[in-house]
Amino acid sequence: MGDFHPDAHVKGLEGSNFTAFIFSSSPAISKALSLSNTMAQNYIVFTEKKTIHFTSYEHSPMDSSFENSIISPLEFMKTLDVQDTKSIITAHDFFKFIEAFKPLKAAGGLVQSEGQWLLIHRNGFWDFPKGGMEEKEFAMQTALREVREECGIKNLMINDLTPLITYHAFERKGKWFMKETQWFFMSALNHEGICPQRAEGITQVVFADPDQVNRNLKNTYPMIQWLWAKISERTHG
Repeated sequence: MGDFHPDAHVKGLEGSNFTAFIFSSSPAISKALSLSNTMAQNYIVFTEKKTIHFTSYEHSPMDSSFENSIISPLEFMKTLDVQDTKSIITAHDFFKFIEAFKPLKAAGGLVQSEGQWLLIHRNGFWDFPKGGMEEKEFAMQTALREVREECGIKNLMINDLTPLITYHAFERKGKWFMKETQWFFMSALNHEGICPQRAEGITQVVFADPDQVNRNLKNTYPMIQWLWAKISERTHG
């Protein structure tokens, strides 16, 4: 088992699922742990304006002739802009679908403090802090680093070892990417040092109460709205 020393306090350890922090040189064990972490959710892929729902998060039972009749994932993505609806259902197999994209890994923080939630305003939209994983970095480390860099907040505590996971498909210079982001619930012990990272296009960093978050996120990206719905379910459920 490899060494792991997260640069943060962690609470709620009793009864938690530790599979995300078991490291093994065995590919079979690593694959099994990865699947156990992701099979717990129904799969959704987001674009900047659309939400793609997959008919099942398990491999589809459809016969091969039907599966072969489905257009390729990248051709499917090109049809989204001409569809009026913002929510689309597809019969594509999720695992085969994402194989068509160049994978990217990221992590972010869902940070609360005294009943308020941390938001950033970046490139004209309200968002949650996140960023790409660096080489040899674990997802939790990435999430903590990004919150600190983008918001200036240093005193953070991880509240839950199991992250929410989102998938974001986007095109850049003719190439399609699939970004998998792990979102960790955190608490800010104080608001000292809060400051937007303007070099990353962030103009505001605020802690907002739930009513203000609802207003701020009304016209943001569908993925961020989905995350806020999950936060609300967790908080009030």
